[in-house]
Amino acid sequence: MSSKRKWLKKLLVVSLSAAIIGGAGAVAPISITGSALTASAAETTDTEIPSGYTAVYDIADLYNIRSNPKGKYILMNDIDLSATAPGGDWDCGTGWETIVSFSGVLDGNGHTLSDLYLNGSRFIRDNKGTVKNLNIRSMYVRGNFIYENTGTVSNINVKSNKYIEYNSNDSFIYCNKNVVKQVHIVSKVPDKGSLCCTNYSRISYCSVINKGSTWGSTMVYEMMPGSAIDHSFFSGESKVKFQRNLKEFMIPFIIGWNLQNENTT
Repeated sequence: MSSKRKWLKKLLVVSLSAAIIGGAGAVAPISITGSALTASAAETTDTEIPSGYTAVYDIADLYNIRSNPKGKYILMNDIDLSATAPGGDWDCGTGWETIVSFSGVLDGNGHTLSDLYLNGSRFIRDNKGTVKNLNIRSMYVRGNFIYENTGTVSNINVKSNKYIEYNSNDSFIYCNKNVVKQVHIVSKVPDKGSLCCTNYSRISYCSVINKGSTWGSTMVYEMMPGSAIDHSFFSGESKVKFQRNLKEFMIPFIIGWNLQNENTT
């Protein structure tokens, strides 16, 4: 097989204007099955604080999660995080001060975090717990909401991210090693993986709607051995340059590189 064909074989292109991952069965060697779902905002479910949970009402409460990262937390209000912008009262120099490790439960309870500023920082660096039922609006990003996920991220709705600058690692989750499900993003997505840069596990019932055109935008950039996507959806245009002939194409991407059969000839 020619080197050109080997290179192109790694590049998985879904060339539908609204690219639905679906069909009757899996597409080998990556498990890609099911039909897309319609995203809707997470809805408030609890008006009272559940037993064992700490209520989060404002930015100070949210910040204090780091003092007990194994605890259970539930949002009881929408929270304005615009004070994490440069010069704001909660700006640590890179915006929000990263929660280094989290192994508890953060239940958004259908509420919204708005105007979160991440300029090289992360909301959570290592998530070993559960983050769920959360809406995010107007997040300014140069970094990731979560850097590495070995826990569960579910029922998250993200809209109108404002990228400070494009960086190939500015995905919502940089590295997924466990459960990501029902995460829906409507945004101008960054280079490479808008939902996840590198996936080692399973992504289910997720969607990305790209509101702009960037180089190499995908839902997931790298699919590692044993990883899978099911019941998920990507729509939009991505500007892709094939360096071998310098031609440019506008193509919707689901996946950038399949590394599961790296040695296949």
